[in-house]
Amino acid sequence: MNADPLLRCAAGALAVAAAVLAGAVASVGAAEEAQPAPPAPPAVYTRFVSRVTDIQGDSFAYNTGRESVRIRLADADSGDLDAAQRERAVFLAAQLLPQEPFWIFPCGPLQGGQEVRARVWTRKGWLAEVLIKAGLAKRVAGAPTVTFTPSAEAKQPPETPGPPPPAFAAAIQEVLSGDTFQTTREGRPVRLRLYDVTCDESADRAKDLAAQTLGSEPVWIFPSSQRQLDGGDEVPVRIWTARGWLADVLVAASLARPYPDPDKALQERLGLSGAGPEPTPGPASGPKPAPPPSKVVWHQVTVTAAKSDLLGVESAPFDIPTAEWRLAWDLKPVRKGGHINVSVFQVDPEWTTAMSHTSVCSFKGASGSGVVRYPPGKFWIRVTGASQLNVKVEYPEPATP
Repeated sequence: MNADPLLRCAAGALAVAAAVLAGAVASVGAAEEAQPAPPAPPAVYTRFVSRVTDIQGDSFAYNTGRESVRIRLADADSGDLDAAQRERAVFLAAQLLPQEPFWIFPCGPLQGGQEVRARVWTRKGWLAEVLIKAGLAKRVAGAPTVTFTPSAEAKQPPETPGPPPPAFAAAIQEVLSGDTFQTTREGRPVRLRLYDVTCDESADRAKDLAAQTLGSEPVWIFPSSQRQLDGGDEVPVRIWTARGWLADVLVAASLARPYPDPDKALQERLGLSGAGPEPTPGPASGPKPAPPPSKVVWHQVTVTAAKSDLLGVESAPFDIPTAEWRLAWDLKPVRKGGHINVSVFQVDPEWTTAMSHTSVCSFKGASGSGVVRYPPGKFWIRVTGASQLNVKVEYPEPATP
């Protein structure tokens, strides 16, 4: 299954946010000034993708470094999907989560053995919105309202990068109301409106609390709509402060009410009610990407060990006919507490053995899964830190109708 069309279709939040900010300011992706501090704890930067395992679409296991916690999306649920749809949800989430570090914004403490609801920001925006846009999850109303007590001691580790665009950090220059704000981006004004809540009542009190919570220092702003907006429209956002989400602070004080469906509320504000679903933004010209197949057949490839020693094991070469395939592993370290690396190589085309090869990617951890995206060919795997080759390799093909 080619994931590129699926990701382009699914990641409406990213495309919309980029289009809006590009119209309102100069180049979202342009070089930034020195970045301010990353989002305050308890926001978590995963840092090591090997800590993410057992991806189930709307949930995954995350190892904090001390213990394992199951993270479940606060705003999306894939529980009603059939087996084929759930497999697609798992595949889509696997395109984002194990590929590079991402941010988790928990709705509670990350304690081992527990399930914690959270929002997850990836290189394609909110994971929940990506799944919802792809039709692989339904929106969940009533995410927990959680606020946190600011702490001067609670800081991110040194050199922690900020969330990827279109998220950005900026000081709020003017609080227009409890849910509407003005800031600047690249020297141009941008008008923001909270995505999840509205402050129809107690306007003055909500405005005062918002101003107090935001303060004068930069806060992290996350464009959050799936819809294509005009450059002059207010950008629907979530704003992360030292107390957590600004929307939660307002709701906890009974100064705002959450929308059951924020995207539907935005549609009504824009006068699009009854106009039918809006098409996914695409290229200005040319054909739209073909939708992904409704079902996929996964072909398991036989992978055998070619040689091993006390410190590692290598597989014999195996053939992959597709540009994307998935790899899962469950390994036992040769030394208690030892590290395990799983490296993938492609045999150079002029060879039939692994005499000459190209390094493709690598993973860390005793167990996990990942997606390999590389031109078809002959591959082999090297495991360092384990003496047994317990891996599973599969490539996808559309099911025959």
